Amino acid sequence: GKRAVDADGNKSSRRLKWKEEPSKTLQKFDEGVIVVDGSALVDMFGSLSAVDGLEEIAKADFYRIEGIMRDLSSWRDEANGGASSRPFVTLTFAQTLNGQIALSTSSATSSSSSSANFPLSGSLSRQLTHGLRSIHDGILVGGNTLSIDNPRLSNRLWGSASAGEARKQFAQPRPVVLDTNLKHFLTVRTKLRTEGRLIVCCSEAAAASVSLDMPELLEDARFELLPCKVDNSGRLNLNHTLTQLYLRCGIKSLMVEGGSAVITSFLLADAYDALCVTIAPKLILKGGLDAVSPSSLSPPGAKSESSWVDWSTPSDSDCPKFVPLGEDCVFFARQRSASSLPNHVD
Repeated sequence: GKRAVDADGNKSSRRLKWKEEPSKTLQKFDEGVIVVDGSALVDMFGSLSAVDGLEEIAKADFYRIEGIMRDLSSWRDEANGGASSRPFVTLTFAQTLNGQIALSTSSATSSSSSSANFPLSGSLSRQLTHGLRSIHDGILVGGNTLSIDNPRLSNRLWGSASAGEARKQFAQPRPVVLDTNLKHFLTVRTKLRTEGRLIVCCSEAAAASVSLDMPELLEDARFELLPCKVDNSGRLNLNHTLTQLYLRCGIKSLMVEGGSAVITSFLLADAYDALCVTIAPKLILKGGLDAVSPSSLSPPGAKSESSWVDWSTPSDSDCPKFVPLGEDCVFFARQRSASSLPNHVD
């Protein structure tokens, strides 16, 4: 019912026309996935041509991406200017409306696993992801993600060209994987797609075993092992691992992309400085994997403690923001420590 506005800001006698696409409102896919689409605006404002209008929309989205990157770069530089002995950590992932990050690939004949290769976010959000990769020294995933998805962990979409340069230059992060006992890495090491020399963070015991039984791996230029301490649960100690990445590998900023166990571990340990979550207009109703799943890290029967992180009260110190980006919405903020859940709701 709103009137269109022409290029000079005057109200037009024409009304905005929307093209309804009811067939796409609830579009079902395999595995119980539902995509919720809105209507598409087909009549551009005022005297703007369709091409001009699309260019303006593209510019607005580009500025939103640059705005997120600018804020995160500022926070990163501020942290690196202090006396830190670990990287600035940005925890980033895409999830559905109901908090799922991937489809499960588990079956009756295989162990439980999941795949992040199902596309959740839109093309603009993927541009943001590659832009964020370009401003970090390293990009980290867990061993399960490495063995299932075999990701490239590189920036292929966000580049810049100086005057006189014919090709864009793409700043690349160093790929990093957490694999305590090297079981995932040893399975896929001959078919890795990672670009750049992969840093494999493993336990000190696993590294010592490789040096004795497979010394040739230590000479392979495609990767390097980084021995790290483990905690009481037998998992890598995140604080020690981050310190090793900073001191031994020169990683001063780290982008953590998942999967679920890694995301959960960093959140529970408060081992992150910024959070960037893309929320896609999708629901995975069956066979999905929760983005945050503390129970998956606990021994069977262990009593869980309730805690939460609440950004609902804005603060200048952590700068929480929601930014629309194409069909998605991006939430980003500086780290805020977890606290106990309230006992009741008023």
